[in-house]
Amino acid sequence: MACSLYCKDALDSTWVSVVTLVVGTPVLGKQLVTVVDSAYGGNNNGRIDPNETTDLMIRIGNTGLGHGYNSRAVLRSGDARFTVSDSTSNYGLIRKGDSVNNAVDRFTVHADGAIPPETPISCTLCYRADGGYTKSEPVTIVVGELRSSDPIPDGPRSPTLYYAYDDSDTLYAAHPTYDWVEVNAVGTDITFAQNDDVVLVSLPTEFGPLKFYGQSFTQVSVSADGWVCPGNHTTDNYSNASLPDPADPPGMICANWDDLYPVSGGGGAGYVMYYHDTASHRFIIEYDSVRYYSGSVRDKFEVIIYDTTVATYSGDNAILVQYMTANGYTSSTLGIEDPTEAVAIQALYNGNYHKAAAQPVVPGSAILYTTDPPTTGVSDKPGVAGAPVQLTLNVCPNPLRSRAAIAWALPVAGRVSIRVYDAAGRVVRDLVSENMDAGRHSATWDGRAADGRRIANGVYFCNLATAVGSRQQKIVIAKR
Repeated sequence: MACSLYCKDALDSTWVSVVTLVVGTPVLGKQLVTVVDSAYGGNNNGRIDPNETTDLMIRIGNTGLGHGYNSRAVLRSGDARFTVSDSTSNYGLIRKGDSVNNAVDRFTVHADGAIPPETPISCTLCYRADGGYTKSEPVTIVVGELRSSDPIPDGPRSPTLYYAYDDSDTLYAAHPTYDWVEVNAVGTDITFAQNDDVVLVSLPTEFGPLKFYGQSFTQVSVSADGWVCPGNHTTDNYSNASLPDPADPPGMICANWDDLYPVSGGGGAGYVMYYHDTASHRFIIEYDSVRYYSGSVRDKFEVIIYDTTVATYSGDNAILVQYMTANGYTSSTLGIEDPTEAVAIQALYNGNYHKAAAQPVVPGSAILYTTDPPTTGVSDKPGVAGAPVQLTLNVCPNPLRSRAAIAWALPVAGRVSIRVYDAAGRVVRDLVSENMDAGRHSATWDGRAADGRRIANGVYFCNLATAVGSRQQKIVIAKR
């Protein structure tokens, strides 16, 4: 509000303005929300994830004509699954045209583990300042917000079982590195009598069963149209759909689900073949230069299923899909679906990529479907109240091709030793030997021995030894 002081001119008796006083109030509003999840056992990825307690810094700006004296704010949640344990923050003086962050007095919130990723939570931010100033505004906070550099979780459900990591998710230890495995000289050709046929292939006894979403299978159905299905499901389906889809074969692994044309004797239309690579513990299905039904465009891609000796977080098999070429994929479905056909990961459907898919399929792309949870390699050291309840050890990716992240959780502080042994029990590498606080920690290993040499392919063992027990995990080295 502007006020003016007037005086009467002595010569002509007119009133003239001597001074104008501006009297104003603050107008406070949210400018920026920053997640601080380095404490309370958080994973330090800068967002609020399900089952995580974090601090929130909210920058407040003042666009009014007056200063905001003794400014404060109260954060209220509109969802019972999202609780605010420290709801009040003092901002002090917020001058007009300026902004203030609550870095010293942050809000503290907790997201329930039952909240699915990508869930917007409606909250309210209430402002107060001296002089009777009050204001409220809605604030939306997204739990499990995905970025292009994140893996894709399966859904809709919580907690997640399978994740899809692409080769650009380099913030995470499980991200794959493209490493093509050519099997056209050693593989067994699959004969498709018709262009949309599905052929049943028995998995070798040495490979063992395929464990997928907790179910075990001894056969896989291989479709000419770019998908593989655990179990016996040989009904053809060339018309791709969005996942999950109850009308398609259950449990599909869609490497490139489209109308393809690898007919029998397919020199002109491409080949499909399979090969059991016993040394590297993997079963490979290669689509070699397969032509699309319409036109002359071809693509070459492969599905690699690792056996259960290549341990994952849940014991389910890891599945790697690699793309040597990128000529089509404009009308394809890429992803996986669980056997109930209610849960899925859809990386691509008809040209539309998931927001966590960093880039379109390009030559040399790779997607790894695994139950290994996102591990960023960050060590956090919470107080006793936030310490893990049990001793755990996890190595991913496994098999190791270039480097792996070794993550462990300590319920109590103490001496920690982590060593890698070969199959004969000889120490290959001492990775950790020190006292550590209770909490979650990690280290990286590049697959080299203590003297710097690259160790040979084969089976090794990572051993975690502490005062409260030990854990061991098998590691398969499968470098080319």
